[in-house]
Amino acid sequence: MKRKKVDLLKIQNVLLSSCPFISFAFIQGPDSSGFIMPPGNIDLAVYLDGTIGTYQALERILPVMTHSVPQVFCELTILNRVDPITRYNVLQKSPLFIREKMENQFSQFVRKTNLDYRILRAQYRRRGLLSDTNQAMPDPSFILSRENFPPNVKPKI
Repeated sequence: MKRKKVDLLKIQNVLLSSCPFISFAFIQGPDSSGFIMPPGNIDLAVYLDGTIGTYQALERILPVMTHSVPQVFCELTILNRVDPITRYNVLQKSPLFIREKMENQFSQFVRKTNLDYRILRAQYRRRGLLSDTNQAMPDPSFILSRENFPPNVKPKI
């Protein structure tokens, strides 16, 4: 099977122009050079600014992705509606984009996610579900740094 080229810059530009309600987005699936192995898919995780509901966002984002990346299935996650573990796992990747003037919202999202994750991890440890030898959850060591911002964003930390 032949690998498919995915234009991440095109996806970024289309989402920025067509979906102004997205504050920031993460993408997984393509490798660092933009290729995806069939029958691979793209995992898109977005954080909504609150001006639109979840279902309306789904109805607007999925057609945009289908048009931008034909013949590649897109799985969409709305970060406003998921659990701390999913949010934490998404944060392990660099963002596809952070909309201008939404850097503070992104920083708050990172802080809240890490706090929620640490609380959940402590609860697991208290219940005996997690010990130093039984690492069922990854260690919350995500640090907000320049490397975690996409190149088109200047962090204001």
